[in-house]
Amino acid sequence: MNPQTRVAKRLYPSGLTTSEFAAALGKSVSTVIRWRRVGILSPRYQVQTGKTAVWLYSPDDLVEGKKLVATLRPGRKVKT
Repeated sequence: MNPQTRVAKRLYPSGLTTSEFAAALGKSVSTVIRWRRVGILSPRYQVQTGKTAVWLYSPDDLVEGKKLVATLRPGRKVKT
């Protein structure tokens, strides 16, 4: 765990890192990052340490994420 993540976890001990959150949802880290960037899911906490930002997801975010995953159909989306 890098120093920035350690600081963030000290501030928000119940927070999940992006990789922990992705694993709990059964999705890849890149999928969760894409969802954050487009605004589908947003983490509850953002800790800025210098030029680096660490996003942590709360247990409530995990509940919302599981609801989202339950509504998705498996497979790749066809571009039209």
